[in-house]
Amino acid sequence: MTTLELVIGIGLILIIIYISFPKLESNKYELDSFARQLVADIRYVRNMNINGNKDCYIENIKGPDKIRYIVKDNSKTIKTVYLPKNSNLSSPLSIIKFKSDGSLSSKGETININSNKRSIEITIVPFSGRVLLKEGKYES
Repeated sequence: MTTLELVIGIGLILIIIYISFPKLESNKYELDSFARQLVADIRYVRNMNINGNKDCYIENIKGPDKIRYIVKDNSKTIKTVYLPKNSNLSSPLSIIKFKSDGSLSSKGETININSNKRSIEITIVPFSGRVLLKEGKYES
């Protein structure tokens, strides 16, 4: 066996080992996915409220087991989304609802989603109802 064959063999074994191990940053992707899903659901509720459905809203629930939010329409649960493990959700309002002109029915809202080393901020502008997602790339 030559040195070249040995190096190629070890290289192939290392590549197989590298591919077989799961990524250690899966929590980052879960947090990003949760934040983007929350933004999409807030925009969905806003569009439903603009189009005349005033009974559609998002309810934040902090239960003893898991933190989650629920999208409801006429008190019927449409969707339930749970927060990823080792994460925290802070929101000043328990219900997110919009007026017919698209503005937030209450004061402006900033939702913070925190993980071990990461923070994502979702801002709802009070007068326009615009939903902004601030990720880590805007931080110094």
